[in-house]
Amino acid sequence: MDQKALEDYVNLPDLHYSYTLVSKEEHHDSTVYTINMTSVKWLNDSEVDKTIWWHMVTIAVPKVYKNAQMKKSCFLLLAGGRNDDSEEPAEYSADQIRTLAKHPFGMKNITENSLFAYVLWRFINDPTSSLDWAIQFPMVKATVRAMDTVTDFLLKQTCEDIQITEFMLLGSSKCGWIAWLTAAIDKRVVSFVSVVMDVLNFVEIFLKELLIFLKEFHNYKVKRLRILNQSLMVSDINWVTSANGNENWVTVEEGFALAPFYYINITQQIDHPRFELIASNIDPLKYNEHYVNKAKYLIVASGDEMGQPDNSYYYFNQLTGKKYLRIIPNMNHALAFYGDSIGIPIATFYLITMQNQQHPQVHWNRTVVRDILFTTAKNSCSAILTKRHFQQSI
Repeated sequence: MDQKALEDYVNLPDLHYSYTLVSKEEHHDSTVYTINMTSVKWLNDSEVDKTIWWHMVTIAVPKVYKNAQMKKSCFLLLAGGRNDDSEEPAEYSADQIRTLAKHPFGMKNITENSLFAYVLWRFINDPTSSLDWAIQFPMVKATVRAMDTVTDFLLKQTCEDIQITEFMLLGSSKCGWIAWLTAAIDKRVVSFVSVVMDVLNFVEIFLKELLIFLKEFHNYKVKRLRILNQSLMVSDINWVTSANGNENWVTVEEGFALAPFYYINITQQIDHPRFELIASNIDPLKYNEHYVNKAKYLIVASGDEMGQPDNSYYYFNQLTGKKYLRIIPNMNHALAFYGDSIGIPIATFYLITMQNQQHPQVHWNRTVVRDILFTTAKNSCSAILTKRHFQQSI
């Protein structure tokens, strides 16, 4: 396995990289800059219809820093979208790169899981395809270029008063995946937060999710055979079934994130050497040694329809460095919109990291008799245990 492939791809100069200031807004406590950034050329015109990637980058700079140490740090939010959103400023240097995971592909205008499934299929079945086909590669490169842009722009804009040398990344779902990979190859990333992104140890978890998918798919076919015989449409994330007449059929989500992979037979090629090759280059756990000095905060949902609540068993104990895992009960993949319940802890994690404060030290071990032994370095004020009733959904 060539673990340098991602780093080499990111570091390869791209003459298309550039940025332009679009607007500047003054707020009572911050100045907000909006920048149009062209990050990378992905593949060529004969392979995809959108080779040039561009993004709107929003930078919020406080007018007064409560802690001068924070002048060297930046909170970078990786977001999706379609180049037309607007964002609010933060209370510290904050950067948001948008449209990171929404680039349509080819003539079919496919995105999200369907796009990921297609690039896997293309790489596996076309021996001439290079690892550049991995969609995560240009996404990581775009993120690194965003960090370059923020650093360069603020250095010039503030006459070298603000020199960004440290970043914390925040990404949800596929952008969380990119946060992991970017942290692995860029030393400026000192910490990162991954929300509802649970695919470390990718092949093992993919196999586990596949078994669950096939079981759910079988049950679905038995119950909805009549619907499947009418019209079936594969959307970005799930399957939407519809029937003629006045009947309204539900959107099927749980266990069906693998639908695009199933349709183009990726599920039959897991043992293929080229599947293993591309998987090994996009699996964050393969870069585990790069996370030794990086603090990481994983937030997942117990009811995530894209993954199972026990996925952490496949990777968490193997992770190096400071690591924190939070499983939020009774929430699905839309956890990204959970509000202050995750926003405040994330901001706290950022401030603790950038101000070189001591992170909480917690440890736990699961036993074969279902017990969990939990210890902390300091006495805790309280502890909350959440249980699942076996007769109810998570």
